[in-house]
Amino acid sequence: MNIRFLGTGFGAPYKNRHQQSILIEVGDYSYLFDAGAPVCDILSFAEYDMSRIKTVFISHLHGDHMNGLNDMINLAEFFNIRCDVYLSEERGIKAFRDYTYMQLGRDSDRVDFKLISEGLFYDDGIIKVTAYQNGHMKGLPSYSFLIEAEGKRIYITNDLSPELCDLPDISPDMLIIEAAHFEAETVISKCNQLKVDKVAFVHVMPPEKYDDLKKCNTNFIPLYPNDGEEYVI
Repeated sequence: MNIRFLGTGFGAPYKNRHQQSILIEVGDYSYLFDAGAPVCDILSFAEYDMSRIKTVFISHLHGDHMNGLNDMINLAEFFNIRCDVYLSEERGIKAFRDYTYMQLGRDSDRVDFKLISEGLFYDDGIIKVTAYQNGHMKGLPSYSFLIEAEGKRIYITNDLSPELCDLPDISPDMLIIEAAHFEAETVISKCNQLKVDKVAFVHVMPPEKYDDLKKCNTNFIPLYPNDGEEYVI
């Protein structure tokens, strides 16, 4: 699996870091996990073939994780995008279907909206995606994702609860964890308890927290990806 960090920032604009969006490539296919803005611009400027994107997974309906989805819908024909989009709740599906109709004057024949369910909900024979509900949005569904392909496992936490009580005891090949909603020492301590070799920190807020994270002792390899960086697992 190849991991492209398209956007590694938090909710507010910050120099050189866009809203969260992670592209996972397996063979000829690509899968987009969250679509923070401006994901279409990022891929277009990189001359990326967006027709490779097979499925989009939106972890929860906060804007910084889905602001780029509108552009993907509007420009689907221009970029030859045909994909499924998995959303965290039915109201989100209705909202995007209504938005699509307002933009196109018809339902989209290129984007099909589907609902995430907890547990293993996606298996196309290339990748498997399991959803773990977390406590980031009180009273509304919000998910972390375990992605399995080519004998490897990646766990993307997306946004978690401030108490950091919703990170399961799993052993992926790479953990991609947010670092916005708790102290640096708290997230490092939690990651030290897991059996994981590599931990990539994204969604770091405030940006000065990078310095705090780097001062902590770890029993794993810490990664601090910038926008545009790639890792092979």
